[in-house]
Amino acid sequence: MDIWNSDMDKNINMDNFSCLVIPEVYLSECNFLFEFSLSCAIEYPKIKFIWRLHPGVSFKDVFRKNNNLSNLPVNIILSNSSLEHDIRHSKWVLYRGSTAVFKALSYGLRPLYLTKKNEISIDPLFNFNKFKCIVEKPARLNSLIYNDVKNNFSDQEKFSTISKNHCKNQFSSFSLQSLEQLVN
Repeated sequence: MDIWNSDMDKNINMDNFSCLVIPEVYLSECNFLFEFSLSCAIEYPKIKFIWRLHPGVSFKDVFRKNNNLSNLPVNIILSNSSLEHDIRHSKWVLYRGSTAVFKALSYGLRPLYLTKKNEISIDPLFNFNKFKCIVEKPARLNSLIYNDVKNNFSDQEKFSTISKNHCKNQFSSFSLQSLEQLVN
C-alpha cells in the first residue's frame, strides 16, 4: 500500500532526503541489503537510496555475481563519494553488521536494521534501542520514512544528542601514553 498518495503528500519534496545503504564487505550481505532496498525503491519511488560499498568490494563485483541488480531505477544512486558526503545527504541508514552505522548515527541518521527471520542479530547497535528501528519488509521501511517526513523529523532532532553520546561512549580515546601503559 502506497501511503504517499494524498494531495498534501504529493507536494513533499524528497530530493534532499535519502536512505543510505551500507553493507559489510561480504557479497551475501551486499546482495541482501541491495535486493531489499531495490524492492523498496521499485515499490516506493519517492524514497531515494544511496548504495555505498565497503572499500574491499566494487559494484562491478556485486553486479557480476547478482543479475537481479542489473536494472536499477532512478531513485537508487551508486555512490563513489566519501562516507561523510553520503551521510550529509541522508536521513536514514539501512544496515546490518556494518560498523559504519556508528558514524551515521553520530551525524543523527535514523538507523534501520534489516533483520532476517529466525536469525541471531548481527546488529552493532544491539544495545541502542531508543531511536533505531528494525525492518523486515519494504512496507515497514516505507511507513517509518513516511512518518519521519510527516512529523518533520522531530524524533531525529530529539534523539540527535542521545545518538552522538551513545557513539562517544562506544569508543575510548586512544593515546600513545595509554598504549605504553598497557605494554609495560
